[in-house]
Amino acid sequence: MKLNSIVIGLGHAGLKADYNKKSYIKSHSKAYNLHPNYDLICAVEKKEKNRKLFVKKFNKPAYQNLNINLHENVEIFSVCVPTENHKKCIYTITNKFNPKIILCEKPLSNSINEAKDIIDKFKKQKIKLFVNYTRVTDPNFINLKKKISKYKNIKGQIYYDNGFLNNGSHYFNLMIFLFGNFISFKRK
Repeated sequence: MKLNSIVIGLGHAGLKADYNKKSYIKSHSKAYNLHPNYDLICAVEKKEKNRKLFVKKFNKPAYQNLNINLHENVEIFSVCVPTENHKKCIYTITNKFNPKIILCEKPLSNSINEAKDIIDKFKKQKIKLFVNYTRVTDPNFINLKKKISKYKNIKGQIYYDNGFLNNGSHYFNLMIFLFGNFISFKRK
């Protein structure tokens, strides 16, 4: 049985990261479209230009907002809108549809309290929520974790660019995965 999916937000992560690339999969749309266990039903995007790109590429409908009536049950929603719109988008999905899983681009929120509210709501409603930190599922990093687990103390430095919340948060997530919670860190 295939799981029906919808991508909300057709910017970089939702659509454009791999739009003209054949050799790899980087966007939610392409991943759902190519995976044998998922059926990409449609997309939602405010910008008409991006909706047209989606329709042209996947021959599936793209809507301007979530005020849509679906004939299919949709199990998975990918939320690829700007971070400041995550909560509103997620709550609209949970109020209008009956999702089993929401995959949200990182970060979940710009506010710790708002992120906690979202997580609490999902626990109460028994909806699975995943934030898209993909490096911890990479077989190379899983193997690295096994190799370094025999060492007691490890010290290192991490360099990143393009902002803390967008790129730096991947590395913090990866470091927690590899080494456990931080004792301390400093910004140079």
